[in-house]
Amino acid sequence: MNSYKILFSFFLLVLVTAPLIAQNTNCGKVIYNETQSFSYGTFNTTYEMTFGTKGSYTEEIEINKSSDQKHKAYDNSGEYTSGTMTIVSGRKNLTPKFYYNSKDHLYFREIWYNHVLVVIDRDSLWNWELLPESKNIGNFLCQKATAHFRGRDYTAWFTTKIPVPYGPWKAYGLPGLIMEIYDADKLLYIVAQHVNLNSTTNNCKLTVPNDLDQALIIENYLNERDRLTEENFAKLAARYTPKGATPMKIDRNCESCKNENIERYDLENTQ
Repeated sequence: MNSYKILFSFFLLVLVTAPLIAQNTNCGKVIYNETQSFSYGTFNTTYEMTFGTKGSYTEEIEINKSSDQKHKAYDNSGEYTSGTMTIVSGRKNLTPKFYYNSKDHLYFREIWYNHVLVVIDRDSLWNWELLPESKNIGNFLCQKATAHFRGRDYTAWFTTKIPVPYGPWKAYGLPGLIMEIYDADKLLYIVAQHVNLNSTTNNCKLTVPNDLDQALIIENYLNERDRLTEENFAKLAARYTPKGATPMKIDRNCESCKNENIERYDLENTQ
């Protein structure tokens, strides 16, 4: 009789643990679609995020420009094969952007006037408020959360079915994978399109760029961004200002320009 009990217990253990072996919810890949909407155009970008036990790494795989981009959220359990990166918005530098969450710090790469800037962002903290509202995104039940981050109010939808604190862009820190996030003005809208979970953590090793030791701190990054902006503006002014006329200058107090910055940096209080 004891042998039957042992055998039954064995099969029960297999039934309980088999789904966990088949699907590791702490390791996988997500395809995100990001839309940035400005007065001068709407930009649609596709990112692929790999997440595992040591963090998450998100890299740009495609960018397009569109004047009428409709948002669509769905889940696809099939395999995703990324195509060749295509750049069509006047950007000549094809180096992909990335966001690397190492748990200790967040690193990102930005292309600013075709110059590569790698940055360490030590102050990208999100003070989330969890709310009771829920909705389905694809096959995942998601919970609502809100936060104020660098001058804007954000809403995120996350799923505890994948209990990792990662998300797209610079968003992280919730008790589940972020499936959708957007600011109140919808300048930034990001949604997961494909979610593929891996059976072992060996499939989720992060491939991290080797130039992180050269990363700029935020203050130096903003100074370099301003320098490149002024340099580019001076070239345009020299080309288009009529002979004998006063050269155009950048209006540093342009309120409408500030409103179109997704992040409003305050070096004394980055939140």
